[in-house]
Amino acid sequence: MSITLRTAVPSDAPTLLEIQREASLAAFAHIFPPGTYPFPNEHLLHAWEERLDTPDVRVLIAERNGHPVRIAAYAPGRFEQLWVVPSEWGSGLSQVVYDEVETSDHS
Repeated sequence: MSITLRTAVPSDAPTLLEIQREASLAAFAHIFPPGTYPFPNEHLLHAWEERLDTPDVRVLIAERNGHPVRIAAYAPGRFEQLWVVPSEWGSGLSQVVYDEVETSDHS
C-alpha cells in the first residue's frame, strides 16, 4: 500500500475537518454522545481555514492509495494536532508522519 505525504492547501479544509470528525466520533462518542453534543462542524472548518492561512503552521496530509487518512498540524517547536481515520489506527502510519514532522521541524 502506497503512502504519500503532502502539504495541505486551503481547499483541503473540508478534508481536514472530515478526518478530524471521523477520528473524534470514533474516539470520543462514549464521552460526548453525538446526539447530545453535535459535532462543531462550522467552528472546526473555520479553525482549519485559519490554521491553513497561518504562515508558521504547516499541515501534512498522509494519503494511502490516494485517500487522505492522516493529518498533522505543527509549527516550529510544537505539534498542534494529530488525527488518523479509525481504519488506520494501529497501522504505524503515525510514526511515518511523526518522522516527517521531526525532520521538517529541524531543517
